[in-house]
Amino acid sequence: MRKRIFAVLSVFFLFLPSCKGPAYRSDLSAEALAKSCADELAVSDVAFETEESFSGEEMPFCDPELSVCYATDGNNLDEFGIWKTRGEKPRKVATFLSDSLLKRYRENESFYQSYIPEEIPKLRDAEVRVYGDYVVYAVLSPQQKKEFFQFLEKTLAKNQEKPAM
Repeated sequence: MRKRIFAVLSVFFLFLPSCKGPAYRSDLSAEALAKSCADELAVSDVAFETEESFSGEEMPFCDPELSVCYATDGNNLDEFGIWKTRGEKPRKVATFLSDSLLKRYRENESFYQSYIPEEIPKLRDAEVRVYGDYVVYAVLSPQQKKEFFQFLEKTLAKNQEKPAM
């Protein structure tokens, strides 16, 4: 009996590395994808930035392609960013972004607490996800985050029809 269980587990673990996750397309620029997300979420009064958004930070990568969309209203912390990796390991980029968001939260928590306390959960609960070559983060309300990630999942899935951009 033990040999049979061991054989079944061995076959399972043999095929485990070949199970990658869903395949994602990588033919969109970070900027085009960010603008599509802003349109889909019907976000108004936003501004877009590129690599300059992280200019003061020590990025462990060279020549990044990224687009950051944020609310221009100072009382609103809504923001999302899309980073298209260029040979870097997406998990390394995700770790960098997570660390940057956590650092920003810690540095600004007391200020936000006295100025815009209702916005703190957005930054505190910021989320970073990887979709193939794209690493994205969202500093949004729970409902907006859900819509944002669902749109990205649908747009970047390889088996989906390519939307017009």
